[in-house]
Amino acid sequence: MALSPAMMALVKNARNRYTRGNSKFVKIKEGRTRVRIISTEADGKFWQDLGVHWIKTELGGKPVAVVGCSDLVKDEPCPICTAIEKAMKAAVDDDQVKLVKEWKTKKSVLVKAIIRDGADASPDPQILEITPSTFGSIVSMIEEYGNETDPLSPTTGIDFVITRSGKGLDTEYGVIPALKSDPLTKDQVAKAKEINLLEAIEKEFFKGEETKALNAIGAASGITLAIAPPKRAAGLLTSTVATEDDIPEDPAPRRAAATTAPRTIVEEPIEAEVTEVKTAAPSKAGTTVASTAGAEFGAAVEDSELDSLLDGLDGI
Repeated sequence: MALSPAMMALVKNARNRYTRGNSKFVKIKEGRTRVRIISTEADGKFWQDLGVHWIKTELGGKPVAVVGCSDLVKDEPCPICTAIEKAMKAAVDDDQVKLVKEWKTKKSVLVKAIIRDGADASPDPQILEITPSTFGSIVSMIEEYGNETDPLSPTTGIDFVITRSGKGLDTEYGVIPALKSDPLTKDQVAKAKEINLLEAIEKEFFKGEETKALNAIGAASGITLAIAPPKRAAGLLTSTVATEDDIPEDPAPRRAAATTAPRTIVEEPIEAEVTEVKTAAPSKAGTTVASTAGAEFGAAVEDSELDSLLDGLDGI
């Protein structure tokens, strides 16, 4: 008996989440790897910069938080970079300086590519992660050959052979154009269009660990970090008068919000001393109202006027 439609949909979602949805980035292995870079973006930009902060609490330890650098990836202010700068200024010894340096952005470049050979070879497009210097070599070759042909053309473009040698800090990469370049198929190009490099980065490295990373930086470096609320929330916390943007769109709530919004009242200063008190003219009822303005009531009423007031009351 076949799976029910509901179960089939559930399984499909799970497959997307735990396989392709994980956005596994392929890295160049040791030796020679032939790759074909695919350009599918309308603006022509076929790469995406990647920056990652690996936050550890001790040298040689495992990362407690892995966060993307919003400055490099999105061209937005990065709170992690700001915290790292503050921690570097507060470092008191060499070990702490080394630890803070490990927090700095690790840079690389992502491209869509067909891996022709090696352990990661596949006929389907994959996300290839390469070093900035390797990408620089590839771009230089694209520029060099660009006067004669289109190196990124699906049909007449060229493959690149990337050679990796050495280990650790001594790792080196070399790039040369391949002697043989197979054309891309329509299916490969169509699948490559479905890959969004920025979305892949956000899914992998912007998973809400910013607060965890900042707390770890503060604890390891001994500095105090203030985690700012979202801009809109911060504005509402400090504002005393509701703005038009804060009033709901529905007419009824808008009127209610407008009438209940707090208002700022400006009071005129009250003089400390009163040097002159004026007496008001008699009213129609024959009474006299004195302006107190800080003086005691009746201070300006003469005896004759008091008698007149009493006579007026008797006549009521």
